[in-house]
This record gives sequence, structure tokens and C-alpha cells, in this order.
Amino acid sequence: MKLSSVPASLLRQYAFCPRIPFFQEVMRVRPVEPLWVKQGSERHAREAALMRVRSLTRYGLTEAEVRSEVELRSDTLGLHGRADALLLTPTQVAVVEFKLTARPPARGELLQLMAYGMLAEEQYHRPLCGLFIVNSVRNRPKIRQVSALDELREKVHVALNEMRQLFERETMPSSSASAHQCGQCEYFLFCNDRF
Repeated sequence: MKLSSVPASLLRQYAFCPRIPFFQEVMRVRPVEPLWVKQGSERHAREAALMRVRSLTRYGLTEAEVRSEVELRSDTLGLHGRADALLLTPTQVAVVEFKLTARPPARGELLQLMAYGMLAEEQYHRPLCGLFIVNSVRNRPKIRQVSALDELREKVHVALNEMRQLFERETMPSSSASAHQCGQCEYFLFCNDRF
């Protein structure tokens, strides 16, 4: 099976467990959406509205156009997705993602965010000037700037290639997910060999 365009969100899922993209794209399994997805969507809308009235100095910018829920696509990368927010200056672009937790971002979240950055660069023909994660807990946003962008960019390419190979093989991959990870996975019942 060959996908012409991979959803950027699958990079996060792939880092969590490679079986999730397999179930979604090869097997076309669509489990019930977890409650936290709806909660996240509601919070994103609120954060995007607040971002329009807050100062951008936290992002190292004095002025930028704020765009929310931006659809991004690249035929060159074979990748698409929807960024929570973009900060556009006449010469640069930054990507902002909103998260409901206070914990540092996981590897998959960083890959997904970098993918949005790569997509935004190509779509808007401007270099990426930053990736930001806004952790909002109790209405107190904490902004984290992501570093090591070149290293992350390379990891996105590697993960995309691995996923494409997984889709072409059409064989369920092994999983190194922990019991904790499996316990929170909506695909747990489909694995048949976990715990």
C-alpha cells in the first residue's frame, strides 16, 4: 500500500507505537475517539483566541500575523496536517502547538511539530524561525521553544521513510510499547499479543 500523503499526526503516533499507523492506514481501523481529543480541540480554540490579543514577545517577535488551525500540505514531502497556529512575519514563519499537559513534549510530539514547520516553510516560502509548544494548565500558559531543529528535521525524514516502508510491507510491526502505553491506547484490543 502506498500513501501519496502521510498525515503529520502519524509521526506522533508512530513514535508512540508503530502499530498505530499500521492499524489506521493499512487496516483502516477507526476506534472510538478518546475524550481527551475533544477536550484538546476545545482548548485549542480558546488558546488561539487568546493568542491574538497577547504580546508576541514570548516568541521572540514584535509583530506577526497569527493564523489558527492552518491546513498545510506538501507534495514534495508527501505530508499534510493542520497546525494549531502559525506566526507569519514578512520574512519568517514560526509554528505554535497547544498542549493540555505541563510535562515536557514527547519525541513524537516534537516530530509532529517539526513536520508542521517543514510544511509551513514550503507552503509560505519562508524559513522557519521557531517551534513553540504552549502548555496550558490552570489557565497559565508556559511557552517552550524547541531547539535542535536540524536534528529534528532529519528525524522527521527518517520516521517518514520507516512509516512508508511499514505501509508497503502491510505486515503488522512489532511493538516495544510499555504496559502503561498500551493501557492508554485505543488500539489495544486489536493487537492480540500485548500483555
